[in-house]
Amino acid sequence: MVEGPTDFEVLSRLVAAFSPIPTVSLVLQPEASAAFSSFGQTGAGWKGVRAWCKQLTVPLQRYLDPGSGPKMDLLVVHIDADVSRDAEIAQSMTCPPARHTVNRLRRVIQSWFDVPAQCRQSVLCIPSDALETWIAAAYDYPIPECTYDPASLLTRGPGKLLKTKDGKAKKKASDYRTFADEVVERWGRVAESCLMAKLFEKQCRKVLSC
Repeated sequence: MVEGPTDFEVLSRLVAAFSPIPTVSLVLQPEASAAFSSFGQTGAGWKGVRAWCKQLTVPLQRYLDPGSGPKMDLLVVHIDADVSRDAEIAQSMTCPPARHTVNRLRRVIQSWFDVPAQCRQSVLCIPSDALETWIAAAYDYPIPECTYDPASLLTRGPGKLLKTKDGKAKKKASDYRTFADEVVERWGRVAESCLMAKLFEKQCRKVLSC
C-alpha cells in the first residue's frame, strides 16, 4: 500500500533488491479505476491508505494468509512523514532526528487497522520527510533527512530531476522508474544518509528471510 503510483515504482524495486528470491509486487492501494477519478474508491495519498486500512473487514493476519490459496509474504504500508503536519494527524515533532515523528506516525497507522504483534509480514515504510529524500540521496543532492518538501528541491539544482506544473513538482511514474534504478544502484549511500531508509531495509530483509 502506497500513497501513489510513483512511490510504488521505487519501493517495489527496493523490495525486489532486498529479497533473496524473485518477487512479484502488487499494488493494493491506490487502486486504478476509471470510475473513481483513476485512483479507486478509496482515493490516493495518505487518506487513501487510511481508508483502505479502515475498510479491511478481516484481521490483517488472515488477509495476508487466508489459509487456502496464495499468501502474501510481505505487506508494505507506506506514508511519508510529511503527513505528520496535516491537521488531521498533528504528530509532527522536532526533526532531526526523524525517528520521533516516525514513531508517532507508526502508532497512528497501527490504530487504523488490526496489526497483531504476531503479524510479522507487515512493514511500515515512513520516509522522512518524503520518499524523494531517498531519491535525492541517490543523486547526490545535499538534502538531509527531514528536509521540507524534497520533491520541490528536485526541480532545482544542476540535475533538475523533476519538472514543474502549476508551481509544483510534476511526478510521473516513468521518471520514478528511472529514479528507482539509481536508488537501488546507490542504496548504500541512501541508507547511510537516511536512517529511515536503513530501517526499512532491515525490516524488509528480516521478513523476507523467513
